[in-house]
Amino acid sequence: FKYPKLNILVGASTYRLFDDGEVKSSTAREIRDSDVFYDAYNSAIFISSSGEVKIYHKTKLVPGAEKTPFPRLFDKLADIMINLGGIKGSLGNTSTDHVFKINNQVITPLICYESIYGDLDYGASNLISVITNDGWWKNTSGYKQHFSYARLRSVEQRKSIVRSANTGVSGFIDHNGDVLEKSEWNERSVLQANVSLNNIQTFYSKYGDYIGRISCFISSLLILTFFVKKIIIKNSYS
Repeated sequence: FKYPKLNILVGASTYRLFDDGEVKSSTAREIRDSDVFYDAYNSAIFISSSGEVKIYHKTKLVPGAEKTPFPRLFDKLADIMINLGGIKGSLGNTSTDHVFKINNQVITPLICYESIYGDLDYGASNLISVITNDGWWKNTSGYKQHFSYARLRSVEQRKSIVRSANTGVSGFIDHNGDVLEKSEWNERSVLQANVSLNNIQTFYSKYGDYIGRISCFISSLLILTFFVKKIIIKNSYS
């Protein structure tokens, strides 16, 4: 082969058929008039240089478009739901591979909407990858905001990010949130960059969003104190 060390990471819509008699998941779909059931997934597929294939299924699903309450009932309305460029209706979200490995390096894959979450388990990762379909946003501020979320994750986790977007902004972001290379909207391009790998765990990565929660608690106490004082002062003059 021309590139013997090549590793490939791509996004795909994948499916899993249920065997006869197998317990169906709540998101199982039936092939019309066939009594055959399957689950549909939004997935990241990693093909290593050794030929090993691993699959990660998206677990943080978009409410309304990829996940609905009581899917066997409300998935019948899938045809009138917003189409985010993929399979409509409730998707499966079971996954055994949450990270991919190249030698001793760990890649954490994020699929589209998952990149807005800072509370996922990034601790073991050396690099973060984002695969997303931003085409449905068209040329609005939406795809720009989504790219900014990736920059926020890089600063928050101190990890470099490789981002591949359908129609949106693809690019490389270093662990300081600086953009090394990026494409423009609706631009067909090939990008190349060297990114740093590290196993640094930030305070946020280790302990979670305690700073934000403590700040909210203190703010609530201050607001409560303000109203209590206002009531006391009002009663003292009455």
